[in-house]
Amino acid sequence: MLTHLRISILPAALIGLALALATCPAHAAVLSVAPAETTVIVGDTFKLRVTLDAVPDLKGSDLIYGFTSARLQFLGALAGDVIAGPLSSYFDHVLPDVTAPQDSIWYDGARLSGTGSGPGVVVFLTFKATSLGNAHLDCLATDLRDSSNQMLAHSCEGGLVHIVGPTPVRPASWGRVRSIYR
Repeated sequence: MLTHLRISILPAALIGLALALATCPAHAAVLSVAPAETTVIVGDTFKLRVTLDAVPDLKGSDLIYGFTSARLQFLGALAGDVIAGPLSSYFDHVLPDVTAPQDSIWYDGARLSGTGSGPGVVVFLTFKATSLGNAHLDCLATDLRDSSNQMLAHSCEGGLVHIVGPTPVRPASWGRVRSIYR
């Protein structure tokens, strides 16, 4: 009787496992700002990357990021390799922020020929650090689409920029000593 019970439980367990695997959600892609935390000096112009992990089929992206406008000035965006891949035509556009203060970036990018895939960079965002303190880059809304115009499951992570002042030069610093003996 114990052998008969094992044989009848095995098919039920296999069917249960198959149903559990069929109902599991697909792996969600992750959009993230890289580096997630960085330090720059007031007046520096710098780039942050919006990266995407493994995605086999990406046709377009619509990204909205908010930033601390009191500390950062947005200068522009450049499509990364996921959108502007080799031997492909693409379209990208930054929609202007029409409300004051200008504290958000609306970026649209799409591959016109072929499809993109991750991991890689979706877009490079260029900023200028304008004042001391911490500036946040927050993910407000995102939409990623595949070649069938189906929305891809994904999550989004923001970033943090520490803006510091220049390091003062002391009278006995190496730079001053070196200038004396030149």
